[in-house]
Amino acid sequence: MRSLHHLRFLWLPLVVIFAAPAAADQQDARLGSLFKRLQQTKDEAKGSTLTRQIWQIWFTAPNRKIHLMMINGQSLLHRGRLGEAVAQFSAVVRLAPNFAEGWNRRAVARFIGGDIEGSLKDILRVLALEPRHFGALAGMGAVYVKRKEIRNAIAAYRRALAVNPHQRLVRLRLQRLEKQLRDREI
Repeated sequence: MRSLHHLRFLWLPLVVIFAAPAAADQQDARLGSLFKRLQQTKDEAKGSTLTRQIWQIWFTAPNRKIHLMMINGQSLLHRGRLGEAVAQFSAVVRLAPNFAEGWNRRAVARFIGGDIEGSLKDILRVLALEPRHFGALAGMGAVYVKRKEIRNAIAAYRRALAVNPHQRLVRLRLQRLEKQLRDREI
């Protein structure tokens, strides 16, 4: 099994997956205010709290069945059962094709499993549904790193940070890539 630790910036906090299902998703009216506050705050603790609140909304499935499928898929993913996780998230996106987080979770599972192109396709679907999805943007950066497309990775990480400047690991990855590009150009 591959180490999942180095990919943790793609993961939402575990506490989110156990939230009770309710009517919310990437169309939730609260998101506009949360994103505005997220970009305005300089306080890292407040930024983390706002980030968690956004993840909670995004992870809230359209119904109880999808919610339970998401929990199961996330559990499979965390246990390294990648094929089963992909299958579970594939069922989610079939049943709820407009639920961005189902696509995002499958993108993560595919990426970890080495299906880089499948992951990118899912990320593009996430971003079509929720252009502010900083997790998907960070995932896009990771895909481009794997494909050795450093300029595209830098652009994706910059977009992720423009939406959510409180992603420390994304910021560090961006800085590392920018340095790598500068060194290469010298």
